[in-house]
Amino acid sequence: MQMMALALPIMGGLFSGFGELQAGKAAEHSANFQAEQLRRNADATEAASQRAAIGEKRKSEFIQSRALAVAGASGAGVLDPTVLNMVSGIAGEGALAVETELYNGRTQAQGMRTQAMATAYEGLQRKRASKSARSRPLSAAPVKVWAIGSAPRIT
Repeated sequence: MQMMALALPIMGGLFSGFGELQAGKAAEHSANFQAEQLRRNADATEAASQRAAIGEKRKSEFIQSRALAVAGASGAGVLDPTVLNMVSGIAGEGALAVETELYNGRTQAQGMRTQAMATAYEGLQRKRASKSARSRPLSAAPVKVWAIGSAPRIT
């Protein structure tokens, strides 16, 4: 009977440690899944910003073309310095819009990738913590058994 009482803390420690280990593995798996989704979202965000930048470039080119067509139709001439300055300004604004779209996409994507790395690291830390938590009950159980087994008896 006394052996059964001594074995129960050890068995409890084993089952508890196994459960904590499984929870740590599940936490790591979940974190890795979330990190992968964040990476995919980052790629999609960057691609969307590239498409938006292409749209901004097209819009700028269309506005420049329209300005030249209107200037030519009005008789002012497309090589007039005022027309050229106006078209140059439109081109500059278009280039700024393109670069802004790309910058915003890269910045958002980088934030998502950083969050993905932090999430994956958090999952790894949870797994490591579960391993160290698992070893605590196992290493503490023999100490309890030894202390109980060596306790003086009063008869």
